[in-house]
Amino acid sequence: MSGITSGVGLASGLPTAELIDSIMASAERPKTLLTNRITELQTQQSAILDLSARLVALVSSSSRFGKSSFFNRFSATSSNEGVLTASASENASPGVINLAVKSLVTSHQLISKGFPDADSSPVGSGLLTIEMGNGKLVKPTALGDLNGGAGVRRGTISITDGEGNSAEIDLTAALDVQEVLEQINTAGEINVHASVSGNRIVLEDLSGGTGKLTVKDVNGGFAAEDLGIRGSVSGGTLEGQDIIYLHDSTLLSTLNDGNGFRKKQLR
Repeated sequence: MSGITSGVGLASGLPTAELIDSIMASAERPKTLLTNRITELQTQQSAILDLSARLVALVSSSSRFGKSSFFNRFSATSSNEGVLTASASENASPGVINLAVKSLVTSHQLISKGFPDADSSPVGSGLLTIEMGNGKLVKPTALGDLNGGAGVRRGTISITDGEGNSAEIDLTAALDVQEVLEQINTAGEINVHASVSGNRIVLEDLSGGTGKLTVKDVNGGFAAEDLGIRGSVSGGTLEGQDIIYLHDSTLLSTLNDGNGFRKKQLR
């Protein structure tokens, strides 16, 4: 049968358990110090590796300073990212470009039907000839192609007919000459007909009034000037200036009303 035990020696009365723990702790101290030192060195090693990685990245980044392309970087922003986004290359020129967005791109698909004969049978093999009335397709001239490729600065113009009736016509969203003519011809406040003659726009006063037919820009714009129709006449017909002509940057594909020309090798 075991008796009661304690940490005090029976004969000496000393705290033997505490003495033993103290001796063991003293024996473990070099090991503890060595472990702490290893942890400290590992922390320093991690810091040195992180510093080394940062220096490598710095050297890689600074090496680009020797290239001129590093300093020729531009960014482009749009006032309406939902309609138009922009990006700039290293060869971009600083400045502000005003773009008039008429409509957003949508899906468009055209599918032709069959071409049955009198017996409703499919077209077989053979020769199919498609003829066009005047031998070419005529499409509206883009405003950007006018004035030697300088285009037209969009804005609002004011037209007053011979009876003194005036109309302000907003051309900020016009894309081609046909739209300009339609805007003028559908202005209900005035009785003026717009058409094209050669390389110029012609306005004819149909009001019957004796006053002058006057065209001017509104709010400091330049649309009427760039369209060649800014001015005033008392004869009832305002013939504009030539606004389309060949220039050094004229594309061959824009000739012949956008049909280009047929290339043939000379012999």
